[in-house]
Amino acid sequence: MSTRQRLNLTAPTGQTLYISQLSTGSEFQGTGTMTMTVPALKLVSGDDTVNNVANSIKANAAAIVQEATDRANNDTLLQGEIDTEVAARAAAITSEATARSTADSTLQTNINAEATARESADNTLQGNLDSEASTRASADTTLQGNIDAEEAARVAAVSAEATSRAAADTTLQANIDAEASTRAAAITSVQNDITTEKNRINAILNLSQADLDTFKEISDAYQAADSNLQTLITNLTSDFNDLKAVVDALATNEPAGDY
Repeated sequence: MSTRQRLNLTAPTGQTLYISQLSTGSEFQGTGTMTMTVPALKLVSGDDTVNNVANSIKANAAAIVQEATDRANNDTLLQGEIDTEVAARAAAITSEATARSTADSTLQTNINAEATARESADNTLQGNLDSEASTRASADTTLQGNIDAEEAARVAAVSAEATSRAAADTTLQANIDAEASTRAAAITSVQNDITTEKNRINAILNLSQADLDTFKEISDAYQAADSNLQTLITNLTSDFNDLKAVVDALATNEPAGDY
């Protein structure tokens, strides 16, 4: 046994090495390859620690081999699936390219047909536009001629109407002047008649007594006279009725043989 030795150990993948220091009971740990100088390291053949390390190395080696085998199998399986998917995608791309090429050909054919149809329709439309433009130009010329003729007719009609209205206005003014003169003469005559009648009334009123020198006083006098006359008539009628009653009574009581 040596009091100081150098030990080289390599940890398996994913494992941690643990080394106990016998003199102090302390522990070193690490991963990968470790080179340590440890005091009083005791290695005994058949020691449990060595056996455990060896068994761990074997187990890890077996696990590594199994993992490598599994990864290889999985890689083979994955590669097969990738190859299948690549083949499927290549076939799909080829099919899509073929479909698109066919569709593009059909579309181009349709575009060509539509372009031909549109060109023909455009030519027809242009012909119709040219014909319509010519027709409209001719119609515009005719319309302008009609407008010019109508304008001249309206100007002539307005001028004739203005002349006629001027003559009518002159005649109307002459008639108005004559009517005004006639009405003025008639008004003067009526005014003269009113003055004459007024003078007559004034002469009558001037000859009346003071309490009968206005029409109201005369009207009131006539109404009073009518009232007095009506009262007199009423009284006479009453007296007559009374006298008639007496006569009738006497006639009734008179003996028949007295006459």
